[in-house]
Amino acid sequence: MKAPIFFLFLAACLFQACTEQLTPNWEVVYEGGKDRILAVKAVNDSLLFAAGGFRYASELTIRSTDAGTSWEPAPPLFDQTLYDIDFLPPSYGVAVGVSGKLLRTWDGGETWKLYQQYLWRNFRAVTLVDDTLAIAVGGAGYDEGIIIRSTNAGRTWDLVDTLDYELRDVVFTDAQTGYATGYGVIFKTNDGGLTWALTEAAGDFFSAISFPTDQIGYAVGRAGTILKTEDAGQTWQTLRNGDAVTKARHFYNDVLFLDPETGYIVGDKGLLLKTADGGDRWTKFERNETVDFFSISMVREGLGYIGGDEGKLIRFEE
Repeated sequence: MKAPIFFLFLAACLFQACTEQLTPNWEVVYEGGKDRILAVKAVNDSLLFAAGGFRYASELTIRSTDAGTSWEPAPPLFDQTLYDIDFLPPSYGVAVGVSGKLLRTWDGGETWKLYQQYLWRNFRAVTLVDDTLAIAVGGAGYDEGIIIRSTNAGRTWDLVDTLDYELRDVVFTDAQTGYATGYGVIFKTNDGGLTWALTEAAGDFFSAISFPTDQIGYAVGRAGTILKTEDAGQTWQTLRNGDAVTKARHFYNDVLFLDPETGYIVGDKGLLLKTADGGDRWTKFERNETVDFFSISMVREGLGYIGGDEGKLIRFEE
């Protein structure tokens, strides 16, 4: 019986149980009660935004104008949950939320204009590709997805497609090439978001995606799967199988790579992971924090912000 037990232990170590565990400098810079911080974005070196809320009932929007030293509530945008926010410096930004709501700012978040998409589906993610092209994705109930597109900097939005898969994230590597992740799928576009095709990726509810280069990308799933592509999404390799019985149970919510080697993942129950070798090995950061983490934004390698449950915004430094 000893040999099988040994091999099970060895298999478990292959991903994380035997990786290094570190304790970063950690500071909770904001707490917002029941609200969740679902997105954290930097506008420039001094202006940062964080947004979220609680289900459909409330909105949380905070900002820092001193490079994260202090944070204060920003004026409410529409009193319902915001799922994502993106900016193009110095002042153009779009936020998306529940029931087809989109908001646009041209003054760095001082004022916002509200737009209503007629299908009223939740928008989970938005990316500003350049100063004219923007893409938002979302859906609900696992099998109701939506993609919309703006070619005039968010002034008007066109419906691209409705899908049989709820979508959770979208990212572009150039003006033509983008990826959207969701319930068991990763889509790719080669024409600026006009049409989307399924890639071979499958096997999880993919919650987030990050492309540090035009060829190399990573996707993570709610069941703990990590995928990597090195050929712009034509093929995907499994770095971690979330269904494997030998792996610790993880629930991933966001992934961010600064370059092809250096990346971070956040997830439920205070999970923060880092890789420095392109995903072959991951370091788990240990802190006495058990709330779920939903978003991560890095100011630079080793310094970033994490948004979580209970309205917690955490600044960490390695």
